[in-house]
Amino acid sequence: TLDHLSITGALTGVLGNQNLGSDRVVVSNSNVWGNEGSGIWINIGNADFSVRDSAVHGNKDQGIYLAGAGARAQRNDVYGNGQWGIYVNGPAGTPITVEANKVHDNAAGGITGYYNVQIKGNEVYSQLTSGRYGITAYYSGAVASGNFVHHNDYGVYVNNGAVATDNEVYANT
Repeated sequence: TLDHLSITGALTGVLGNQNLGSDRVVVSNSNVWGNEGSGIWINIGNADFSVRDSAVHGNKDQGIYLAGAGARAQRNDVYGNGQWGIYVNGPAGTPITVEANKVHDNAAGGITGYYNVQIKGNEVYSQLTSGRYGITAYYSGAVASGNFVHHNDYGVYVNNGAVATDNEVYANT
């Protein structure tokens, strides 16, 4: 567990490279900011990673990138990143969960999820650069539900079998 840390000034703040087997790592109550690449990058082969109750902001690439089975991003404040706030590429097996986060003011968009991901109960707002979305979900297995999506250039976009249900979407341009 990495708890109550300030992680800054690296290429990537927290890195779980592909197939390292860094399972069940937890980042909590931390401030991950100002990194040259992503704040947190967890690739396939690193299962059950969790980032919770943290601020992830001001990173030049993604705020949080998750691709490890069973990963979770919960109750974080994710903002001001150079690409997506949270980018998820869900692998086969246990879905990745993105839940109860506040995601705002990111350059490329709020939350994007591919395949096996549950995007639920988040507040996503102020992705205002032209053509930017609050939430996008792609392919069968990606579900966006119960989110509050407002004041983005576009609200919610689903494609190729992804599902959006019970979201509150308003005041997007």
